[in-house]
Amino acid sequence: MVPPLILVQLVLLLPGIVLPMSDDSFIHFPLSSPEDCVDWVPAREGEVPAAAFIADFTEKDGGHQGVYIGRAEHEGGKFPGTFLPALEKAFIAWGGKVHHKDHYEVLVEKSNLLQCRLVWINSRDGQLDDRAVIGGYTENGEDIYIYL
Repeated sequence: MVPPLILVQLVLLLPGIVLPMSDDSFIHFPLSSPEDCVDWVPAREGEVPAAAFIADFTEKDGGHQGVYIGRAEHEGGKFPGTFLPALEKAFIAWGGKVHHKDHYEVLVEKSNLLQCRLVWINSRDGQLDDRAVIGGYTENGEDIYIYL
């Protein structure tokens, strides 16, 4: 028996909007989509936009360096990948190869009153959480979701 495939996907922990009522009860309005809380900011040559989401850390010269989620255009699509500021490039996979991109976009959490928070969660058997973040699209226009 083959064990189930377990992936980790990036989702938004959406607290929603809570409004008090006159009788001390509350109404909870969940946000409509993850796009309410994220943005993609154009960058180049190692630029790290304010509020960029740190996906992980890597060792660099005896210290820790942030690893960010980037995306870049390639062959008619926009593909998510890894952005490492010290290397001043984003790295995307396409056609079985890794492609280095000097011009890219970086995933940022929108700074707003919604208090959104990006988190990694487990995914099983290819099932997507309805809060999954769309990271780009293929050359055929199909959405690509962000997985770790």
